[in-house]
Amino acid sequence: MLYREMKVDSVVYFLLDPTSKAIKIGNSNLMGLSKRLGTLQTASSSTLSLLGVVWGSMDQERSLHEHFKEYHIRGEWFHCTDEILSYIRENWDFTIQEYLDEQTKKFMNQ
Repeated sequence: MLYREMKVDSVVYFLLDPTSKAIKIGNSNLMGLSKRLGTLQTASSSTLSLLGVVWGSMDQERSLHEHFKEYHIRGEWFHCTDEILSYIRENWDFTIQEYLDEQTKKFMNQ
């Protein structure tokens, strides 16, 4: 199924700041994700990497923040741990890979 055919458009994304080894767990609508990533990249002195994305609402994001609270640094940033990385690997939704490949490259490589 192409991303253009999908009905759900809210996602939870995971960004890695390689300098601080921190992961941001955030929420966006799918069509606004590339703009959101671009804004975050512009504000960061490090080149951020998109580790994964899962379908999910703001409630799902809050649930993940609560689940990983022992790794919380500040705001939406968490220590990069095996538990978080495992969650990302196990839950990454590849059905939106085409969209992410097209859109995030525009902003993450600026």
